[in-house]
Amino acid sequence: MYANVRSTTFPNGEIRAQLLPTSPFESHVFTGLAQGLQEVPPVLSPGAGVPVVLLDRITRMVYVTAGFTGLTSNIIAAHLHPGAVGTVGPPDVPLNISGTTSGTVTGIRTVRATFADSMINGLTYFNIHTAPNPDGEIRAQLGNLTLPVKLTYFNGYKDRNLIALLWEAAQEIDVKNYEVEQQNIETGEWIKKATISANGGSAARKYRFDDIPTIGRKDYLLYRLKMIDADGKFVYSSIIRINYSQSKTGLTIMPNPVINNKLRFTITGLASEQKAEISVIDLGGRTMLKTSASTLLNNNIDVSTLSSGMYKLIIKINNGTILQETFSK
Repeated sequence: MYANVRSTTFPNGEIRAQLLPTSPFESHVFTGLAQGLQEVPPVLSPGAGVPVVLLDRITRMVYVTAGFTGLTSNIIAAHLHPGAVGTVGPPDVPLNISGTTSGTVTGIRTVRATFADSMINGLTYFNIHTAPNPDGEIRAQLGNLTLPVKLTYFNGYKDRNLIALLWEAAQEIDVKNYEVEQQNIETGEWIKKATISANGGSAARKYRFDDIPTIGRKDYLLYRLKMIDADGKFVYSSIIRINYSQSKTGLTIMPNPVINNKLRFTITGLASEQKAEISVIDLGGRTMLKTSASTLLNNNIDVSTLSSGMYKLIIKINNGTILQETFSK
């Protein structure tokens, strides 16, 4: 992928930057909703902001971008602070500001190893300061200590006329339940489809829910999880997109996660005589397995040599079609 800035003179792009890969499993993204009620003590401000913070754990580089609006007075400063939910810490990472009561915040900084650790553990927050509120008018906690559920994965696939949704939580301390939501793609509204009680505890737990999807005019569906703790706090999972077209080429892995070291998959929408090159890669891009298939109706691969974790199945068909799906073992 690359970032592209277009202008009237150069409508296809005047300046471009290729996005470089980061170290596998060492890139962390944090976001949140900045509000006055998160300040300590709370501030009655109509202001709001959404920061997105990227941490490269290897280089300890932090990249910040945020938008804000509705402040009661002009912004005078913005920082990243150390501190858990409900506590305050000194300004640690200064950020660049642009705007008045609305605008943007950006920044690129190298942080200490201890500060990087605190970010990963949910012990930092984003803070915008104004003259009437020099200690902070709106604040967003970064990370996920406010809701102690650690989601390992959230996947889904089409299973006949149903959508099978699967997820695993590494721990569920004081987690009450999960709500499965599907988006109405035409209106953007999220619809609650089910409530699943959490088992709780510090052990890993796996879940599955089979949904009868609400079908729209698109050939795909969007789902997310709302994870709610005993105090009513909640966070959302990442959004997953599931192909629901019956007429187009599609790849289905079932079951997912795999069982008995057999990765079973089906490719639909192609003649059975099509040939394909099949690869399994890890999330670092390394090829772990490679083979070929002479029939595309039902196939299975022995994955007993793979360690437990997340992988991608990539199918390159001789007509130029490339299909891929993520699976876990």
